[in-house]
Amino acid sequence: MTLPTLALGIEVTRHCNLRCPHCFTSSGADAPSGPSTQSLTRLIGELASAGVRSLAFSGGEPLIRNDLADLFCAGKDAGIADLGLVTNGYYATQARARTLAEAGLRTVQVSLDGVDAHDHTDVRHCGLADYYRALRAIHLFKNLGLAVVVATVISPRNVRRAPEMAMFCEALGVDGLRYCTFVPTGRAASTDIVETFSIAPEDLSQFIGFVRQLNSNPDARIPVSIDHAMGPWSSSGEFQCESGRRVAYITAEGNLYPCPALIAEPFRVGNVFETSVSELLLAPAMSAVRCIPRNEVEGPCSTCSNTACHGGCRGAAYARTGNVRGAVAYCATHTINTQQPPMTTARRPMRE
Repeated sequence: MTLPTLALGIEVTRHCNLRCPHCFTSSGADAPSGPSTQSLTRLIGELASAGVRSLAFSGGEPLIRNDLADLFCAGKDAGIADLGLVTNGYYATQARARTLAEAGLRTVQVSLDGVDAHDHTDVRHCGLADYYRALRAIHLFKNLGLAVVVATVISPRNVRRAPEMAMFCEALGVDGLRYCTFVPTGRAASTDIVETFSIAPEDLSQFIGFVRQLNSNPDARIPVSIDHAMGPWSSSGEFQCESGRRVAYITAEGNLYPCPALIAEPFRVGNVFETSVSELLLAPAMSAVRCIPRNEVEGPCSTCSNTACHGGCRGAAYARTGNVRGAVAYCATHTINTQQPPMTTARRPMRE
């Protein structure tokens, strides 16, 4: 057996300076600080030996750790070429950013949940300084020549401002805009939080129509993507679960899951601090969810004519229904209304 090509995330801490309502890891100031430097260094070496070549440190807020540069060095020395960071940017400074880049950091995802400070703070329940420090972090990492992607959690307000957000990210000079679907796990499982992030289907339809339109424009300056939980949002209508094949996630406790959307006990593959990493990455549990036949999925998925889609995100369905074969809450194939006027930007993207 050979190891699949994985983009693997490691939660290096659950500690965070913020307490975002949508946080799927329930991170915060009172959360555990995470594994020791020695434990993580050993784990990084084992992952590299197992064939992992893409690794991102997430949290919590990874920049809280003083040993982060040492962890990037461990990854670089072990031969992992693609080393990334997922951050809210608050603790980024010019000196820190340069140190991490020299240690091996290559890609950075900065959370920015709105076009302006109001939208950002409304989503994350944070202060104005958090928004401006995120902008500063983008500037610092881009100036060092790193690839920077903005991650935005879809909310009722910012989904309607998608054209502005695309232009804003173009102006920031980032390399991509990634919309993250709200999934009711962790702190986000609270009923009142679910209601706060509930979006009207017609708004989602217009939003996806805009993303499709933008990505089909050869003059568009910035690629926009929507993560796993949305389903077949691309123009091709294709959606195949990549859990355990292209993605996997390790929590601060060392528990391995086949996808960040599947962080629940039924999908726990094992603990990387107790069992061989190579053994866990090749375990049948890593592929169990993505191999669920579409005809076993509840709702319209089992009889849908879109054969390019294999039934939508099972993690999102499980979070919503408690059943990994449950119906998805939203389907881009069935709810896109082609008669709706698409969202438009205030101007056409500039040409070279």
